[in-house]
Amino acid sequence: MSSNQVSNEMVDTNNDSKISSMNKNIKFLFYALGIGIFFTVTTVALSAATLGTVIKNFKDTPTSKPSLGSKYAESIEISDVMMHLKELQNVATNADGNRAVSTLGFNQTLDYITSYLSTQTDFKVARSYFYLRKFIIGANPVLLTSINGVETNRTFSSNLSASEFYFMQYTRSANFNSFVLISPIPNLGCSSADWLAASPAPAGQVALVKRG
Repeated sequence: MSSNQVSNEMVDTNNDSKISSMNKNIKFLFYALGIGIFFTVTTVALSAATLGTVIKNFKDTPTSKPSLGSKYAESIEISDVMMHLKELQNVATNADGNRAVSTLGFNQTLDYITSYLSTQTDFKVARSYFYLRKFIIGANPVLLTSINGVETNRTFSSNLSASEFYFMQYTRSANFNSFVLISPIPNLGCSSADWLAASPAPAGQVALVKRG
């Protein structure tokens, strides 16, 4: 055997090895590609099935509002309620923070209500006027407190900085023969947590809230 023949046989052997290796790589690539396609198709199918279930459940979910048993109640929209509340708050903000009787805020509130009903509804609006009694305190009120068994006659003064308590306008007088239990409500009493945190519990007692 000549040297050229040996060399050619070695080249052929190397070529066969390379072809065999390439075939293995191509087979592996096809296997990997096939598995990838399988998982992709499976994922798409599952996604489509899930989406179909969601759409079906959405279609099956009733979209109509529950009946309130009143056509008038069902005609009220939250957006309309919020619109009026914002307008009334604007009135209060522009009238020194309140809409109490005999104030500018009260008169502007009345104007807003009558104007809206006259222009936006079929109501026939009429105003009736009446006299409002002027509130005058007859005598200085007396407040006795009993805290931890210690009774104290609290100081009253028309000067708020010197007074320990004050009266509420437009309220009737009250006389108590014995002490009334009071439950101070923490914060402003605007959340249920405030009432649950009150000590003693306010049930069956007079709740004392900082402001309304």
